[in-house]
Amino acid sequence: MQENRSTARSVPTPAQTPFQASVGETVRIFFGVGGPKLTSSFHLIGEIVDRVYPEGALANPAINVQTTHVPAGGATAVEFKTEVPGTYTTVDHSLGRLVKGAAAQIVVQGAANAEVFHALKSGSGDAGGH
Repeated sequence: MQENRSTARSVPTPAQTPFQASVGETVRIFFGVGGPKLTSSFHLIGEIVDRVYPEGALANPAINVQTTHVPAGGATAVEFKTEVPGTYTTVDHSLGRLVKGAAAQIVVQGAANAEVFHALKSGSGDAGGH
């Protein structure tokens, strides 16, 4: 994926114009917190990221992480290989920031992979009690 997005006010935000990827591609996201005192709990809805590089240091990544802490004035990088099509949304677990635009979407297109994910049919009885 070779997209570069500006967050200047004159262009759409990532939440308004999703990033695009294809099944099988590896996506790397650089995420920073401007601070000066707010922290973030970065999470990608629908995905466990393969590698997290705390503090943006691209060495010694944490593996298979759901949510990662990003300190005030700090940054992180995350990577994941797309395995199934769908829309993945990045969030800060301070969900009140969503209304302020603290989100982005990645639309992944390609063939479905039932070994990784299959949608349950309503009333099918295989919903695991949910």
